[in-house]
Amino acid sequence: MPSRDLLSLRQQVEALQQQNALLEARLASHQQHDHNFYRSLFDTMDEGFCIIEFFDGPHGPLSDYVHVLANAAYAKHAGIPNVVGQKLREMVPDEADDWVARYGAVLRTGEPLHFEQELVATGHVLSVTTFRVEPAEKRQVAVLFKDVTARRRAEEALRRLNEELEQRVNTALAEQAKAEEALRQAQKMEAIGQLSGGIAHDFNNLLGGILSAQELMRQRLEQSRFDALEPLLKLSSDSAQRASSLVHRLLAFSRQQTLQPCSTQVATLVSGMEELLRRTIGPSITLTSHFPCQLWPTFIDPPQLESALLNVCINARDAMPAGGVIDILGDNLQLDDQQARALELPAGEYVRLCISDNGNGMSAEVAERAVDPFFTTKPMGQGTGLGLSMVYGFVRQSGGQLRVLSTLGEGTRIELLLPR
Repeated sequence: MPSRDLLSLRQQVEALQQQNALLEARLASHQQHDHNFYRSLFDTMDEGFCIIEFFDGPHGPLSDYVHVLANAAYAKHAGIPNVVGQKLREMVPDEADDWVARYGAVLRTGEPLHFEQELVATGHVLSVTTFRVEPAEKRQVAVLFKDVTARRRAEEALRRLNEELEQRVNTALAEQAKAEEALRQAQKMEAIGQLSGGIAHDFNNLLGGILSAQELMRQRLEQSRFDALEPLLKLSSDSAQRASSLVHRLLAFSRQQTLQPCSTQVATLVSGMEELLRRTIGPSITLTSHFPCQLWPTFIDPPQLESALLNVCINARDAMPAGGVIDILGDNLQLDDQQARALELPAGEYVRLCISDNGNGMSAEVAERAVDPFFTTKPMGQGTGLGLSMVYGFVRQSGGQLRVLSTLGEGTRIELLLPR
């Protein structure tokens, strides 16, 4: 080769070598920049990160590990400075078996693991995610964790706050229950005051009838008029029966009497009471009854139902001082879930017994209180306010419901829903 060509080739090689050196320098610069960049990220991120490498130790194969890489956050959160190069069993011998078991399982199975752990040394709570570094022959596991102590403390504070609030609510409910009980006691005392006039008047009348009959019987005995004793005995007996009935009304109001329910044909019961009802309400009031269909039998206490019907008819009579009409209607009623909930009853089959009058009626406010204990619109001494309350107590105790439908100036309709 001519010397001139050889010189040219040497110059080209030198140029290429210079260019290659320049490229290598640039590459090294970029690599160093990237290394510094990622190292900066590695060291400044808040999440702790390390790589551990297992080795065989005195406790058996893969029974210990050494930290081969760790960032600043790892040392900060774990509370272990200069952790790289340190062996687990030298750092925390008492806790080593637990950590080896956890990370060793990741190394063996290759399955990532996530858990939370409170560090005894620092009291910090860490959320840890760990996975195997491939290939498995490297015996390395990567550990990434975040300090969640603040979150855990917030959760604990929230739990304590909830417990405190729950305790306060329970205390408030207990105080409310005490206040409600005190209110009930006050209402009972008020009710006793309202009751005393009506009950005293009723019992005085009944006792007066008994005493009068006994005095007349004494006089007839002195006169040897034995034939006149029977009416007086009947008068005394009737007064005693009415006193007993008043006691039963009080028991019915309290809803503590023992009921004896049985299968009852309501239409037959009403038919058997019509004569008594007509005598009770008087000649100025017309009594009618209608049963358009064959009523289902109802499971009810017959004597108590008779007493309830009598009480409702007496109330209707008192609402019609100038006379009027009382109509008794019975039908069968099937309540679906929605209808039953509105009436505070289980869904099912009921017999409805309606007693209507065309008397004075009630305002909405009065109708709403009609079944309240001792509530009455009658003057003091003319009623106890137990009549409709007794009926309501009996019907509810029997598993039924009572409804009051009334319009002022037009009349009232009392509906008894009796369970089949």
